[in-house]
Parts: sequence; structure tokens; C-alpha cells
Amino acid sequence: MIAPQGHFTVPGLNVAGVVTASSFSGNCTGTASSLAQGSNVVVGVMTASSFAGDVFGNAAGLSTTTAGLKLGIVTSTSFAGNFTGIGSGLTGTPNIVAGLVTASQFVGNTPGLAAGLSAGKNLAAGIITATTFFGDGSGLTGAGSTAFIRQSVGSGTTIDLNNGNIIYFTHEGDTTVSFANTSTAEDVTFIRPLTDPPAISYSTGAVDLDATDDRLTVGSSADFTMGASDDFTVEAWVKKDDTSVGGVFQISATAGGLNSSSYETTLSIGTHGVNAGWQVYYAGVPVDYTSPISSGLWYHVAIVRYNNVSNVYINGVSIGSKADTHNYDGTDLCIGGFYSTSYLWDGNISNFRIVKGTAVYTGSFIPPSAALTNITNTKLLCCQDTSSTTVGAVKPGTITAVGDPTAGAQTVELTLPLGSAITWPSSITWNGGSAPTLAPVRSATGAAQVFNLITYNGGTNWYGYEEVDFSLEGSNNTLYAWGSNIFGSLGLNEAGAAPSAANKSSPVQVPGTTWSKGFSAGTGGATAVNGLIKSDGTLWMWGDNDRGYLGLNDRTQYSSPVQLGTGNTWKSIWTGYSVSAVKTDGTLWSWGYNATGGLGLNDKTDRSSPTQVPGTTWSSGAASYNGSFGIKTDGTLWAWGSNSTGNLGQNERTQRSSPIQVPGTTWSQVDAGHVKAMALKTDGTLWAWGNGGDGRLGLNNTTQYSSPTQVPGTWDSLSSGSYAGAGTKSDGTLWVWGKNAKGNLGQNNITNYSSPKQIPGTTWSKVSSSLMNDGNVHCCALKTDGTLWSWGDNEYGPLGQNNVTLYSSPVQIPGTWSNVLSGPNVTIGFKSV
Repeated sequence: MIAPQGHFTVPGLNVAGVVTASSFSGNCTGTASSLAQGSNVVVGVMTASSFAGDVFGNAAGLSTTTAGLKLGIVTSTSFAGNFTGIGSGLTGTPNIVAGLVTASQFVGNTPGLAAGLSAGKNLAAGIITATTFFGDGSGLTGAGSTAFIRQSVGSGTTIDLNNGNIIYFTHEGDTTVSFANTSTAEDVTFIRPLTDPPAISYSTGAVDLDATDDRLTVGSSADFTMGASDDFTVEAWVKKDDTSVGGVFQISATAGGLNSSSYETTLSIGTHGVNAGWQVYYAGVPVDYTSPISSGLWYHVAIVRYNNVSNVYINGVSIGSKADTHNYDGTDLCIGGFYSTSYLWDGNISNFRIVKGTAVYTGSFIPPSAALTNITNTKLLCCQDTSSTTVGAVKPGTITAVGDPTAGAQTVELTLPLGSAITWPSSITWNGGSAPTLAPVRSATGAAQVFNLITYNGGTNWYGYEEVDFSLEGSNNTLYAWGSNIFGSLGLNEAGAAPSAANKSSPVQVPGTTWSKGFSAGTGGATAVNGLIKSDGTLWMWGDNDRGYLGLNDRTQYSSPVQLGTGNTWKSIWTGYSVSAVKTDGTLWSWGYNATGGLGLNDKTDRSSPTQVPGTTWSSGAASYNGSFGIKTDGTLWAWGSNSTGNLGQNERTQRSSPIQVPGTTWSQVDAGHVKAMALKTDGTLWAWGNGGDGRLGLNNTTQYSSPTQVPGTWDSLSSGSYAGAGTKSDGTLWVWGKNAKGNLGQNNITNYSSPKQIPGTTWSKVSSSLMNDGNVHCCALKTDGTLWSWGDNEYGPLGQNNVTLYSSPVQIPGTWSNVLSGPNVTIGFKSV
């Protein structure tokens, strides 16, 4: 036995008994225990805390990292390097070659059998069970070779097909679709949900200015000089408190930015009065834009010059552009005003950023959903602090607060409407010759359009078609009707002249379970026409037919639903004295009464069968008594028919028998009443025109307007009754206005209101107001919990209360409902199957 003291070094030591030492250098054969450190050790059984080198044989109890191990059984918490054999209990290992592996995570390649993986990257395996994979799956063989991987993308993003070939597309604003990393053979499923994208909402800091003398100035910096060939971006979030003219910013050669004498150096943007639009000064030359604003709402504003063209973007959508090679050689910046102290901003400015040399946005985009950051070429970034007006994350000099502006916490909020246009790759050949019509917003859960794109040559050529269209707001609904049954308008195979025992004051089911809950409307007066589409795309009509309203090539009245033709490609329908309907190919068809040109066929001849209106990009619309409105897929709005009160929105009163465009390009919804109309734009603004008697336009007066005029606020949906109007906002509130003779405004009185008046509650989802030429209107509205409420005129039972009592406040109709539509003294409700 050898029992040395201290360090013991014996080259080539051969022992057969027991060796106790603190260190060995060399080879040791036999049995070794209690080694604190060993290098190049060859042993039978070993117990140690650490090894460097190779170990052959059996090793157990290793507690730290070991490199280059070759062994039979290993129990360890971590490995670095390669190993062969059987490994179990590993928590993290790169480059493993093993028969059976159980681990929570792998980085590297693993051939063999792998099961129970919770996250895998770059796997090559026979059988894989996992919840998440990263990669394109192109190396998978066997059952995995046809795997489809989903990715979610938004507008303005190049779609990288390496990340998956099932595309869940959030469509915000008009956008261009493009693909990257297309495989030789690719099968892409493109899903476009038909609901509004999630709203932008985030907490940040802002500067509040009072329009008296408040502003921020940053002086004398070449960072604000934009040369003739410079790309640049100036952007901010802004919210206005009043209706005055005010400037967001001005770059000029004058300290403080409040002098009109330096026009040649000026670049600025501001408002030309609330509702009047935006105003930009390029080298002192003003350009007015008609895109309106509302007080109390946040807007993302950006001026971007790219390749010698300047664009003005409001909420990510270009409202105008111009060729621009001007040398803006100003050196001084004013935030919150321009030209004189009369044009100062009243409200909040947040996240103000100047980027010189980079066009941050080169097309329509989704406004930032978080605080702006210091990106490349940022020269100024300020108005983000919650307690100081002069703090800037990036600034070329001192920010000076003039007057007494204040800083505070703000929540920037913006509701993003569903985009109405997609520019597809030109390499796509679409089935039918043109891209499918894009459907507007639908309230149904799961409503979507699905497109299929296939290429065999890496994207040089694509073949595309619309695979599924769920734009009909859901299928397999049961249908109920109640109220007046004149002309068989309830579809119950019975009819009578009102008042009659055939009227129903409680919901009664119409036969069938495959009704789509999408579109129907009634005409006014003593006429009642109904048209509905089933989930299979067939169109069914019933009710009054003395002018061929039902499109059945006769004048016979029908009290039960009758199918129109044999086609199954109908998409939407709206009914008045004239009836119009759109097919899935974007064509528009009309029939019925035409004395005022309401069919849009360039004549005044009635039709009892569908006749096509020119155009192939129609999407949705609405009908009044003697006219119609249609929206195309490019967001344009068109009108035709009677125009006695300027209700076609043309700034005159000339009757039109062919569609004529209403000014604007971002319309998303339209509804019409008796000689008036209302429409929404994609930015949530609501516009009204036509007869304003009784305050029915919601414009705080009784004035007649022949051009669209904005109703204050941001809106989510609308309903234009004959003598009243209603709408919901994105916060779930419900508002009404107009004539109130029968309590149809739900205010527990019969007082007319010429401005929107709120009905209590914050969970309203949809409202429907009936068309009646005598002003006796009833309303119905849904809440998000599926409850249905009604109020107003109830002479024939359309409130569904099992009585004919008038109610001037909302009362609940029993049941859980998916949609509601109101006609003249008639209500139609849907329940999901």
C-alpha cells in the first residue's frame, strides 16, 4: 500500500490494490476510487465528479459536463458532444445519435426513433410526436412528407413559404400579396377571415397641447434638412380635442417654426378643421385632402418620401401622393403648430419620429401597435414620456417646451377595419379569368374566404381558385318570422290582408334548417318582399309580386319560399321596390319595379326576371324605395334610381337609371331608407345624405343634404330606417336618432332626436331598423350573448312579445339568436343549428 502525502506523480504506475491520491498524470489500470481529477484514465469502475478525455466501460453518477464520452449507460443532466448507444433522461443534448431518446428539447439532428418531443428543430426522424416544429418540413419522409404547416401573417408582409403553406391572413387595409422561398411544387391554402382585425391598443406617453401657446421646438439641426433626393419619414400618433385648424409639425428655417416667410423650406402637416380633412404644406404650397378627421380619436399620421414621390398616410392608408424633389433645407422644427400662433394643435401628440434617409413605409401598412423605437437613421424620437415633455430617446439637440404643454400616460387606440382590396401576384391564373371577389365584414363566427394556389415551377406560374366562401355569414340556421303577414310576407304558407288572424306576434319557424343568416330587407308601404340565400348558394323569394319583385318571371304572390332559378352561386341580396343580388363571380342582377331607374339598367322598364347590371366586381349593397346602392370590391360606392332629395349623394337631384359613383374609395357598408342613405367607410366614419327631416340623418339638424356628410364618431355597423337611423360602435354601444313617434328610438319617450342618442348597454352587436313610409318604425337589436331585443311600433306584432303593445324601451324576445332583419311591420330572426 502506498499512502503518499501531498501531490503524487508516478509515470506508468501499475497497481493492483487500492490507490488513494489527489492527482494522477498518466495511465492507471485496475480499480480507482475517490479520484478528484483524472486525465486519460482507463479503468473498470470509476466514481468521480469530473473527467476530461475518453472513458471506456461503465460510468455512473457523473454530475458535470463530459466531452467525448463513449460508454454503455450514462446518467447525467447535460452533455456536450456526440454519443452512441442508449440515452435516457437527457434534458438537453446537441448532435445525438441514439436508439431511444426521451428529452424535453433537442437542437441538431436526431436520426432514429424519437417520441414525446415538445419542441423540435431540424429533426430527421422516423416517428415524431410533438406539439410544435420549427422549419419547413421539407426533409420529412413517410407520413410527414405531405405535412401542411400553418402560419399567420398580416398585410404588407412578404409570405415566407418556408414557415408554412397554410396562410392565415389578417387583412388590414389594401395590400399586395407576395411569396418568398417557393418550392418547386407548392400547394398553398390562403385563409382570409371576414372579421375586423384586432384593434391596436397600447399604453405610452404623450404631450398634451392647448392651442393657446403650447408647442415643442428643436432648433438649428441639419438633421431636419431633407435634400432633394433624400428618402424620409415623419410620423406620429395624434388626437385632436377641438374643431380648429392645427399643425402637427413644421420644419422651416425659422426658429420656433411659426413664421410664414420661409415657404421654400417648409414641410408640415396639420388639420384643416375637424371633418374637413388633412392639410400638407410642401415648400409652402398647401395641399388639402378630403380624408376627414374626428375629435377624440387617435390617428397615425405619416409623410413619407420614397423614390422622389411623397405619400401622406393616415392610419396606414395613402390619402394622396405627389412627385416631390424639393430640397427642404429648413433646420428648425416645431411640434404642435405651424405658421402662426393661430394654428396650434389642440390635443395630444405621441411617438413623434423623424427618420432621414429611409422610407419606413413604401405602401399601405398596418400602423405600429407598440411604441416607436430607434431604428436606423432615426434623427428624432420623442413625445413618449409620461412625465416630461422634453425627454427624447433620440434628439439632435435640446427640446424646448414653449407655453405650458403637459406630459402624461395615454392609451393609443385604433380599430382596424377589414381591408377591401388585395393585389395578387401577376403570375396567378385564376379560375374564371379574374381574381375572386373579396367579401366584406361578416359577423358570423368563422366567416372566411379560402383560396387555393398551386405552382409546379417554383412560382413562375400559379393556378388559383376560390376553394370555399363562408361569406354568407354562416350556414345551417333555422329561420323564424313574426309580424304582419300581408302578401304572405312571413313565408308560412298563409296570408291575409292586415290586420288579419294570419299576423303573428311571436316568432314562428319557417321550414328548413340550412338558411344563411346573411341578407334580407323589406320594401315599404303595403309591399313586403323577402329574399334569402341558403348555405348551398340557392336564392329563395316570397311575398308581394305585383311588379315582378320576386324575379320568378310572373306576377304571382307566394306565401312560402320559392327558389329563384336553379343557380347556386348567389352571394347577397337587397330588396326594395327594386331588388338586386350579387353572385360569387361579382356580377350584379336586378329585377322588379323600375319607374325611376332603380334597376340600374339604363331604362325604366319593370323586370320580373333577373337582368345583369354591367360590371363584375360588385360586392354588397342596399335598396331604398325607388333606388339602390352597390359597393364594389375596390371600395367604391355607386347609386342609381330616384334622387328627389339628393339621396343618391351626387350634390344634385337628377334621377339616374345607371350606376353613378358616390365620391370616395373606402366605403365598406351602406344602407338606405325612405329618400335617404347612410354608409360606413373602412376607417369607421359614418356618412349620411338625403332627406334630413325629423333629424333622421343624425347631423344635429333637419337639413337636406345631397352629398355625404359625416356623422360624428367611429362606428362599427349601421341601419338606416326610413325616418330614423341606428348604429353600433366598436365599444358595444348602440345609438339611435330621427323620428320617434312610436318610441322606435328606445328612449322611453316619443321625442325626436337629430343627433345620436345612446340606448343603455355596452354589449350590443347589431341593430336592424325597418323601412316604413309612414314613419311608424320598429327596431330590433342583438347583444353579444345572443339575446334579441325589440322596441317601437307594434301594431301587427313585429316586436315578438305575443301582443300588439307599443314599447318605447328595449324588451327581450325569448331565445338565443344569431341574426335579425327588420322589414315593414315584419321581423325575421335566425338561430344557429
